[in-house]
Amino acid sequence: MCMMCAQQQQCVLYTLADGSLPVYLVHLSCEACKINYHHNFKVFKGEHTYYGGIPDIIQISEHQFVECQVIEMWLVLMDHWTSATACANFYNTSMAKSNKPLPGWAFGFSLSTEHVWSAFLLYCLLEDAMERQEYLVITYSGDQKDRFSELVRARNQRMRIEGQSELTPATSARVGFMVPIAEFIINVWL
Repeated sequence: MCMMCAQQQQCVLYTLADGSLPVYLVHLSCEACKINYHHNFKVFKGEHTYYGGIPDIIQISEHQFVECQVIEMWLVLMDHWTSATACANFYNTSMAKSNKPLPGWAFGFSLSTEHVWSAFLLYCLLEDAMERQEYLVITYSGDQKDRFSELVRARNQRMRIEGQSELTPATSARVGFMVPIAEFIINVWL
């Protein structure tokens, strides 16, 4: 018999239409099988396995969520030489709607550069897994910079070997850029 426990915690949701919002995350854990079920992934033995596809909202850190519409806007901005810092500043100054946390709320509403990079990487890795009809699995141990590095290296290698389906052979030259994550640089090939 599986005994489910529910846990609730305060979080922040960054939206396109309504700015930054206070929300509650409720996740379930099964005491028998030791699996924690979250909004868009489950955790078992330190591995986060995402449910498949790209959800409308992605959890980018323990207490922050972002609508995919916002992430897609950042992808367009970053494709036109806008930095992650500029994306965070743009959101904080023009899109956050001057919403403020509720009295006693555990977290502020300010979006950071690290949030933008985490959202960017998770979105791209989820998209890559979806295109390959696989589930994204991320091991959450050690430093944050190491969580994504092997997945990005594997994706880069596939891009080098297979290319991109949307590019014609004449334009399939490698397109990429560097992603700084906590003192670590990762090549991301798009």
